Amino acid sequence: NQTPPTIPAADLPTGPLAILGGGPAEIPLTNLLLTRPDRNNYTFISDGWPVILDHIFASPALMAHFVAADALHFNVAYPDIYQSDPSTACRVSDHDPLEARFNFSQDASFP
Repeated sequence: NQTPPTIPAADLPTGPLAILGGGPAEIPLTNLLLTRPDRNNYTFISDGWPVILDHIFASPALMAHFVAADALHFNVAYPDIYQSDPSTACRVSDHDPLEARFNFSQDASFP
């Protein structure tokens, strides 16, 4: 019983919902950012504290090819003044984007 590759991403301000863990009839999803044992896992600054609001998940079919995930810190770590500076891409959002890397060999196949 194979499932198709799935990679949902979302801004979940109240945290990942329990349903994303996969109930009896659901595909279990892995929160990729939480695979990093890194204290720099944050995507937003709330009242001066770094928090994870943005998440990227992968289905088991993709986890077989998962390499790494990162939060790309070029927004929240910079002061708000950069928002109005057209000469830089820093601080174009109040959230940091997420990146997930996968290794798909030529023999990779999906259902």
